[in-house]
Order: sequence, then C-alpha cells, then structure tokens
Amino acid sequence: MKKIISLMLGAAVAVSVLIAGAGCAPRKSQAGVVTIGYYDGGYGTAWLDDVIDKYRAETGGEVVYDANSSVLATMESDLRDDNAYDIYISHGIPMERYAASGYLKNLDDLYTEEVSEGVTFEDRVIDSALEVSKYEGHYYKVPYTQGVGGIVYNKTMFEEKKWPVPDTYEDLVALCKTIRDAKIEVEDSYVAPFVWSGNGEEYMWDYLVNEWWAQMVGVDKIEKTVQYESMEVFDPNGNYKEFKQAYSLWYDLIAAEKGNSVSGVEGLTKTTSQAAFKNGLAAMIPNAHWIYNEMSSLDLGFEMGFMPTPAAPGTTGETKYNYLVGFGDSIVVSANTPNYEEVKSFLKFLARPESCASFTEKTNGTFLAFDYSSVTIDSSAVTPQAMTFIQSVKDKLETSVSFSTYSSAKISYMTNELMTFPGNQYFYTAAYTNSSSLINGDITPDSVFDYLYSYVQSNWNRWTIMAGLR
Repeated sequence: MKKIISLMLGAAVAVSVLIAGAGCAPRKSQAGVVTIGYYDGGYGTAWLDDVIDKYRAETGGEVVYDANSSVLATMESDLRDDNAYDIYISHGIPMERYAASGYLKNLDDLYTEEVSEGVTFEDRVIDSALEVSKYEGHYYKVPYTQGVGGIVYNKTMFEEKKWPVPDTYEDLVALCKTIRDAKIEVEDSYVAPFVWSGNGEEYMWDYLVNEWWAQMVGVDKIEKTVQYESMEVFDPNGNYKEFKQAYSLWYDLIAAEKGNSVSGVEGLTKTTSQAAFKNGLAAMIPNAHWIYNEMSSLDLGFEMGFMPTPAAPGTTGETKYNYLVGFGDSIVVSANTPNYEEVKSFLKFLARPESCASFTEKTNGTFLAFDYSSVTIDSSAVTPQAMTFIQSVKDKLETSVSFSTYSSAKISYMTNELMTFPGNQYFYTAAYTNSSSLINGDITPDSVFDYLYSYVQSNWNRWTIMAGLR
C-alpha cells in the first residue's frame, strides 16, 4: 500500500510540474517544455513570471522555471550527468570551463537570427558584452545584466540640507566634513556620511575604487591587466601602481577617517547596513543597481539614486566611467537540450525591447545586457521613488564608458583565484579595523599591496599548472 501511495504521489507531482507553468520546473528537460534553472537572489521572480506569461500568450510556448539559491552548486554535476535544465540563469557561471568541457550549447546561430525585422540577436546585445560571451571565438552565453555600482545617496536629504553632489574627490572629502560638522541628530547619534556592510559585503567598495582606477588609466589598460599574462601585472610599483592609488583614495576617505562611517560598520550585514541607510543614519552607501529592489519592501521615506563617481585627483572627470557590476552573470544553454529551437525562441523574446522594459520595471532598476535605446520604461508601472532610482541608473549607463574586470584568461577561469584582489581577499574591513590575520602590523595601502604581490608570486606556478599552461 505504501508503494502504491508513493507511486500515486509521484505521478501527481509529475503532472503538477508540467501544468504549473512559471515557478516550478522538472530537473530534466522534457520535449516541448523549456525548463530554466534560475538563481534566486537580488532580482526576484516577478520579471520572469511576467515575461513567461507574455511569451506564452503570444507564442503558445511552454516555459517553466525552478528558482532557488542552490542552482549554481549543482549545475556542473547536472550538466555532466545529462540531468540539466535547458537554460541556466545565474551569477558566477564559469562559462569558459563548461564550454571547454562540452557542457554548453554553441549559440552562434542564435546570435545571427533576427529578433525583429533587420535586427539580429547580436545587434541587441550591448557591444561591451559581445567578446566576453565567447569561448575560442564562438558564443556560448547570453550576457544577463549590465550593472551599475558606486555611491548611492539619499537625494531627499541632500536637497533638504542643500548639499551639492560632489564633482571631485576633494569635493567628496569636503562634503563628508560638512556632514560630520552638521551634527544632525538621529537615533541617539548623528548622521554619518557613509554606512556600509563590513560583515559580508565589503567588496561593494570595489565599484567605487574600480571607477577611480579607470579614471586614472583608461579602459584599455584595465582590459590588458585582467588578462593576467604574468605575475608582474600585480607589481604595486609598476603596472598595479594606479590601482593601489585608487585603493589609497578609499583608504584616506574611510579607513583613516572613522568619522565618515556609521559607528560599528565592521559588524553590519547587508540587511542591517541597508536598514541604517533607510533610517537616515547615513547620507550615502556604496552599493549596486539591486539596492532599491532589495529595499523596496521597506517603507522608504526618501528618494535615492546614484551619483556620478567624483573625479580622482589628477584626472579631468570629463570621461565618466561605469563599472559593470555583476558582469559575470550569465544565461547559458545545456549542450544536450532537446528543445533548442524553443530555447532560441524564448531568448529572442527576452531580447525584445518590451521584455527589457518589463525586466527593469519589475526589478526596480536593473537593466538586461541589451540595447535600451528603443526601450521605454513605463513610469506608471513603478512608484515615483523607484522611477527616480531607475532614471539614475539609466543616466549612468548612458553617459559613461562601461567596463568590467571580468577575465576570459584561462589562468583566471580555471583557477577562480585571479581577480583584482587575488584569491578574493578584500582589505576594506581589515583596513578599517586595522586588523588582519594575513598581514602583520598596520593595514595600509603599502602593506596590503605588498602582501597581494607576494601572494601572487607564491601561487603563480601552481595556478599555471592548474590552468594547463605548463
């Protein structure tokens, strides 16, 4: 009897999976049903429900998804064991490694097909994302988002206090002093210039530091650096000198001036730092395009937006730069999907301007990695506060030279350790608290970058062997 009941329940689940539509997908592909493994983090699922509903209504095609935070953890074994979804949408997918292993579908034909009359899929993808979507000259992924990061500020507070948005680093330093000196009382304390997450998301300072680096050296040098052709690219007195200088600007602003941060930031998580920003404890927060969506459930009493990154000393500020946050986020297709034609149909639908508009509206400010020049955001579909934030993201994307530190070098994707801070070792919280288990003595720009260079030198031979380069 137990066995019969079990079989009956199994059959019921199988039927419910096929008819549930958006929000529930089987583990294996099934003919005629496009399945998506979706990393559920940051953007929610409202956009995916909306796009699927519209796709189903127009084409009759069936698409279902499984949204969870473990999609990436099981992805490689699923692909290897031919137990994969048709499509994966996630951050952190090592596209090149999976393509080299034969796990991913070559998407060259998708890129040549028309999304609308005279407009190919390749035409719709933003130019800066085309090359990083290739492995050995062929397309193996669709770039997911084009991100924005940097300083998010409380626009309402700035307007009420008549604080000017800083144009230069010197202006930013002066603004911080103005905010400190104002001694605006809030929750038994005073409004601080910044709040940030020192316990879990210190890396968000990278977005500001990377843009200062770009201001100093330009995009071409950054793109050359992240190919990691030798360990010497990390020489703090040579090729890496300007990145160290950019970090030093942060160090002088935050680590050397504790009054520029809310007290206790080293213990704040993403949630508690955002709550402090919401409660008016700080005027600014380093963050990315997903912050409004993450905070949208809170009762926000102010407008927020991105400010243009202030010009670093010695730079003109004439060229604005935008660090493409989350540029490793990807959409890939299983090599063994039985539904490739249906998959291409859905991805072309996703690339259409109306789908892009829906995505941005439903995520409160995130933009897909497609051309938005013909995309109209419906202001009636979002709150006025959200529209203000969306417009600030759009302004930064449209007025900046976008770049990323994403590396397509084999030594990077085969080891997952070569990045601007090698080994994914950040030194923001450590510098703020002047405490690190990795560095003896004071945590300064000199000690940090000497340590990083030494770390690279000690591990370079191991990395080149792992990457099959020797």
